[in-house]
Amino acid sequence: MEIKGRDFIQRLKSDDREAYNYLFLKYYMQLFYIALKYLEETEDAKDMVQSTFIKLWESKADLMPDQDIKPYLFTIHKNNCLDRLKNKKNTLHKNTVSDFDIAVRDKPQSGTADDNLIAQELEYKIIKAISKLPERCRIIFEYSRFRNYTYPEIALKLNISVKTVETQMSIALDKLRMQLADLLPILFFIIMLKI
Repeated sequence: MEIKGRDFIQRLKSDDREAYNYLFLKYYMQLFYIALKYLEETEDAKDMVQSTFIKLWESKADLMPDQDIKPYLFTIHKNNCLDRLKNKKNTLHKNTVSDFDIAVRDKPQSGTADDNLIAQELEYKIIKAISKLPERCRIIFEYSRFRNYTYPEIALKLNISVKTVETQMSIALDKLRMQLADLLPILFFIIMLKI
């Protein structure tokens, strides 16, 4: 599905669910990671992505026929994140804006549209599995994998022992392996196609 041009904008204006679902699957992960950088909590980031798509739907009448939807969507998202931060009276990290700008730029996509859609769906399922982890496991996992904290840094940040961090990471990884076991053949197939 081509997401540029009059036809796609008209589909959005006509409340075409397929067009909205396509946008959601295409940009969910990018929007989620941007919100996670701003808000630092998985649930807040997921809520923010939902809020962004709701605002897109509410403002669909403002869309111009030749408008490029990606910058419009990401601007809504950025403004939502900034508003949430103001409400929480938090401050932004220095690199957040430059990270946002990098994510907004179109990167050349390798593979077919179907490959990209499958990859995005897999990413969505992985994030969903992470969100189902027990809270302590999830927080420790996110610090380790999304923010690149070392185990000692996580222990210091959360005021727990390094051994507790190791144990919780082990629990998190075991649970994720079990939840995502059915995806392993698909991931293997995608990797083999790239070779």
